[in-house]
Amino acid sequence: MHRLLTVLALGVVLVGCDSNSPDGPPEVIAPAAFAIDLDAFPDDNARVAAGPHFLNATVRVGVVTTIIGLNLVLPEAATRAATQVDPVAGDDGETFVWENTVDAVDNDVEIRLLADASGSRINWRLTVENTSDDVEDGPLTLYTASTSFDGQEGTWRLFDPDVDAAMLTAEFDVDDTPEVTFAVPEGRPEAGTSVRYETDGAMRTFDFVDADGVRTLVEWDTETNAGFIEADDYNGGARACWDAGLANTACESV
Repeated sequence: MHRLLTVLALGVVLVGCDSNSPDGPPEVIAPAAFAIDLDAFPDDNARVAAGPHFLNATVRVGVVTTIIGLNLVLPEAATRAATQVDPVAGDDGETFVWENTVDAVDNDVEIRLLADASGSRINWRLTVENTSDDVEDGPLTLYTASTSFDGQEGTWRLFDPDVDAAMLTAEFDVDDTPEVTFAVPEGRPEAGTSVRYETDGAMRTFDFVDADGVRTLVEWDTETNAGFIEADDYNGGARACWDAGLANTACESV
């Protein structure tokens, strides 16, 4: 990882921010756009009698979710840190800048979030820069985004500072039935990989397609723990279900 981002990851403290009035600057990107519910899948205490269908689903959901989750730590933390301060409006009344300096492992890191509110969409750019003496890191673009005015719907692109190219993209709508689809763009290792997470009441959906086009669909109920896996390379591609006790069961009972 680029040195500046390593410093930022070690030192930024997650902080909340007040919502803005409708007549002021746009709402920042909803935190759910940079988050995955890592606790949604049944925990270890529920797995004593788990069958192979559930265990296979656990591995797939766990590995992909962990990798995606690690990539989301910095953009979420940096956004929260930037918006700890009030934004400054541009002369045109359509641009707003949140700018904050944080002490990250004895380094002064300036985090700058720019919003261009012209038109019906909000265009965002978040940059980080180490402003300590004798340091040449930055400014680096961490992400760009385009959202609705309330920040609940849109897209973002997360950049790899070492090659100045997007490493992960997302489309999100987290208002009523939260849904986020992450994808690896062309030109990157594992390009074509995508995963969609959806929350609908107690139901969770994990819809993953790897770089070779192999699809895995997992759905489960967070209240009962019952669910199923349907994967191109498991159980002959047929849906495989587990019950509330996580044991294999006929799919009609799910």
